[in-house]
Amino acid sequence: MEKLIDCLVEDPEISKLFSIDAELQSMIDVEAALAFAQKETGFIPEAHGTYLEKLYAGFKPDVAAIKQAMQRDGVPVPELVKQLRQKAGAPFDTSIHKGSTSQDIVDTALMLRLKRVFKRLEQSLSIVLQQVEDLAKRYGKQTYIAHTRMQIARPMTVSDKLSTWMNALLANQSRLSHAQSTFFTVQTGGAIGNNFDFGTKSRDIVRLMAERLDLDYGNSWQTDRSRIIDIAETFCLIAGTLGKIGQDIVLMAQNEVHAIALAKSGTSSAMPHKNNPVKAEILVSIARLQAGLLGTIAQSLIHENERSGAAWSLEWLVLPQMAVTSGGALLETGKLLETMSFQEVRT
Repeated sequence: MEKLIDCLVEDPEISKLFSIDAELQSMIDVEAALAFAQKETGFIPEAHGTYLEKLYAGFKPDVAAIKQAMQRDGVPVPELVKQLRQKAGAPFDTSIHKGSTSQDIVDTALMLRLKRVFKRLEQSLSIVLQQVEDLAKRYGKQTYIAHTRMQIARPMTVSDKLSTWMNALLANQSRLSHAQSTFFTVQTGGAIGNNFDFGTKSRDIVRLMAERLDLDYGNSWQTDRSRIIDIAETFCLIAGTLGKIGQDIVLMAQNEVHAIALAKSGTSSAMPHKNNPVKAEILVSIARLQAGLLGTIAQSLIHENERSGAAWSLEWLVLPQMAVTSGGALLETGKLLETMSFQEVRT
């Protein structure tokens, strides 16, 4: 459901990664990587693997049927696999999804899209960092009056002020970079998480899938959802950093403070003299939203036994919103900083 607020809080490129089409395509890509890995290891006949890779490359699922089936199954994979098998026909249908389970496909497909989300965040963050650096070059030597506990403290330079923003942003940049080699891992566990159905080929199948998908690989994380929380925490930290910047700008833009000027701000329907710091305010809202969502998604760590439908679907409800609004916060920060100028304070 599209909402008016979306244009203020979302990154459209990240939103696309959580569309139904993108979600299903990423699952098909995982099935294709599975077929490739199983062909290479001899787990399925070579002719089957070759045929299936070609089939997956051009396959268009019946989305309406998948949506209807998901109301029954709680996951899209059973219906997707059914459609793939019908398209393949005998004898190739027997090699589709072999030894795998719905969670393997859903979790690995999520990792594929989240890795792309992080790359998008890196790009947006680099723009914001450059903007802060440009502001420091233009206004860094000017005087700014520091405030502690909302009271006037001592004079400082604009450069001092901006360095507090820059240091936090650089920490987020480092975290995003580190995530590329640690967070995004293929999930394969099979029916109960031990890859039993892959037999002695298990390690090689997982490794080849990871190479094909450009993901990391290791042990099954079917019930260890800590990497999901690591990813969610990264979103929250980015939003929190930008929320602090937004809060600073809201306070500095007050008429009686007038430490900064905003060239393009919000208007009022009743008071034409007003220049509302809308983009700065939305950064604060997103940061507060994400702080709450982080607490919610942390509950998915309570993953009963070998699979939890409740904890699993909780991730689907929360994580996309955190990803999309983190990207949106970065875009809004970029728009905000390009309109901002510091006013000279005389002491």
